[in-house]
Amino acid sequence: MSFAANALATHREALPDAALPWRDDLAPLGGTGHMEAGRKPLAKVEGRRRLRASGLTIAWRGTPSLDDWAAYIVNGTKSKRSILLDDVSERKLKLMLTRLQTMSKKEVEKLAKA
Repeated sequence: MSFAANALATHREALPDAALPWRDDLAPLGGTGHMEAGRKPLAKVEGRRRLRASGLTIAWRGTPSLDDWAAYIVNGTKSKRSILLDDVSERKLKLMLTRLQTMSKKEVEKLAKA
């Protein structure tokens, strides 16, 4: 080994591991050393509709393309909300909202308690 090669090898051994971030075997947690892109968070959707026949306000929330939609009657406090639907598809929720528009207040509240 020549003098220059020997000096370079000695210099590399003297460097701490933090000085060589491009080396794959020094990547944290055994990774490849490349940054990986995370998943985009799913968009949540919320809405409200006031029913003309009953005068109640119905709120709903969920995630498109997932069956996690929920609908509830809004009456001021979070603790007293009556749940109409829970863990259903968006299609079932929208169908129920159209059915609720023609119902009276007693019918809607009865449906929420059932």
